Amino acid sequence: MEKIPILKYLFDNGVIPFYNNQLIFPINEKVSYYVKYEIKESGSFVIEMITGKPEYRKKGYGSKVMLMIIEASNKTKTIIELEIGVITRSGGFIGNNSPTNLTGIISSNKKNKIPVKLLDEWYKKFGFVENGKNNEGNKLMIYLPKV
Repeated sequence: MEKIPILKYLFDNGVIPFYNNQLIFPINEKVSYYVKYEIKESGSFVIEMITGKPEYRKKGYGSKVMLMIIEASNKTKTIIELEIGVITRSGGFIGNNSPTNLTGIISSNKKNKIPVKLLDEWYKKFGFVENGKNNEGNKLMIYLPKV
């Protein structure tokens, strides 16, 4: 896993790997945010979900995580992809309800979440652009690293 440049960069900068393609982003001594990801064969880093505990949402911590991921993308020249859609605890992006599915368990609490219809604008703030739609009609977005 650490041979993948974007992951090595993130690990070298304090991000903690967790079971089943999940990352823990320690923000400070009390706050951590969580990212579920996939690495495509092409080498793209696919964000499946970013979440934090409800009491830490809408305080800028998700933006800090995105800025860390964007910096890693730029430093390692890794494309970032994502799909905007409704995430369910038992399916979709997250998989199953196992105790090791930390991001799925935390994200199932809807309190203080950004509504799905506003997510594309949130991602555009970080330089993502629309990249079509998938078969389910969910919007696809992509970030191309700055050289």
